[in-house]
Amino acid sequence: DDIRNAIVFTETSLEALKQVDQADASSSNVLADYQVSLKQLEDIKNRFNLTSGDIEVFATYFNILKEPKSAVSIKSDLLLYNDFISLAFRKSFGGSDWNVDNIVDMVNRDPKMYIKEIDDDFVDKSFAKFINGLDSELVYAIFVSPENKRVTVAFRGSVNANDWIANTHNLGVMTD
Repeated sequence: DDIRNAIVFTETSLEALKQVDQADASSSNVLADYQVSLKQLEDIKNRFNLTSGDIEVFATYFNILKEPKSAVSIKSDLLLYNDFISLAFRKSFGGSDWNVDNIVDMVNRDPKMYIKEIDDDFVDKSFAKFINGLDSELVYAIFVSPENKRVTVAFRGSVNANDWIANTHNLGVMTD
């Protein structure tokens, strides 16, 4: 959290500095905040023995994970970083059928589509932890497409033993 907070503080301070009118009396406070943010970032680099390149990598990761995330921004991230997505990730999220073009096509059909929620909170982790000492997860996402008047619920599926344990212990949920 320290690294993320320092990066976010630096980014927001820099944006505030870009917005301030130099004749404005508050400009000195904005400049002071930016200088403090740079000092915090430098302290973190020294504490964890990080380079400026490391900080840039962290900033990129945090930007990718920033929420809320529109479908257009997810499409952009996938296109921008597709060459860096590992085979293991591709296998976990679509197997041999992983195809960025499918995601691009889906977003192009409705650029206003958005992700309502991504969650894994409905898993009883205590049973799986009791059985094999590991947490299990059930990841789902709810997509809303105003253009197509469609709500889609997507489940990641079972990819490990913990998922199969969770599958046997999750009951249906009543909806309105």
